[in-house]
Amino acid sequence: MKKFILPVILCMALLLSACGAGQTSSSAPDNGDRQIEEIPTAGGETQSTTGETQTATGEIQTSTGETQAASGENTTSTGETQSTTGETEAAGENTTTAEATEAAAGEDASTSEENQAANDDTSAASGSTGNRQDGERFEDTIMLEGMEETVKYEHAVNDSIGFEIDYDYESLARNRGSDKERFISIYDDASKPYNYLEVTYRSESADSVTSSLSAELSKEYDVTKGSSVLAGGSTCTTLNATSGLGGTITESLQKVYIIPAGNGSVVATAHYTFEAAEGFGHRFDYMMNTLVVTDSDH
Repeated sequence: MKKFILPVILCMALLLSACGAGQTSSSAPDNGDRQIEEIPTAGGETQSTTGETQTATGEIQTSTGETQAASGENTTSTGETQSTTGETEAAGENTTTAEATEAAAGEDASTSEENQAANDDTSAASGSTGNRQDGERFEDTIMLEGMEETVKYEHAVNDSIGFEIDYDYESLARNRGSDKERFISIYDDASKPYNYLEVTYRSESADSVTSSLSAELSKEYDVTKGSSVLAGGSTCTTLNATSGLGGTITESLQKVYIIPAGNGSVVATAHYTFEAAEGFGHRFDYMMNTLVVTDSDH
């Protein structure tokens, strides 16, 4: 019995050992399976996490791309802004050029107008002399002491002496005579005036009158002889006695105009004081430029 029992026990022990090993082996695979499952799961999580990271990275990259795109848009916008700015500056330059051109054109137009005004001033009534009636009034513009002034003129006709002229009736009073006519400052005593224009007729030739008057004036003045053509077309000789002998200043000044008139001469003499040279002196110049010689009774 002992011989049989011992082997049985050993077999059983072996079987039990084998069963225990099988269980252990079975457990191990279970554990292994779990580890294998856990590991892939962990790996999956890790991979998933990594995927999420990569996704996040992708998002970052996408965000970076968007930023770059936005930057590109900003660059484009900046370029467009620069282009617009350039165009604006170009437009500004064009505007400046246009303004400069307009200013230059304005200056040319202004110069043209000034020249036209000067021409008009030198012929205040040249276009109307011979057409206007004695005593007819009108307005014109002259330059006086550097300023433009509107002057009220009256047309004067003297058939006895043989001339027509326009005079400033607000500054001068007309004093008629058969052999002479005076236009006297309204501020002066008409019996003894200081500032006046006197027009007479002399039966001598213009050359003869010029010679005699020049000799007479040379006793008190340094006389300058000249000539000019009046707006009405009359040619005249001028004697300018506006400084005393030796170039000294004299209180009373004269300027004489000798105009041929048939067999004689019309002589107009402007008398004015030194202080009135810029005022009445210029007024008389404008007046004389309107004088026209006509047929006279002589």
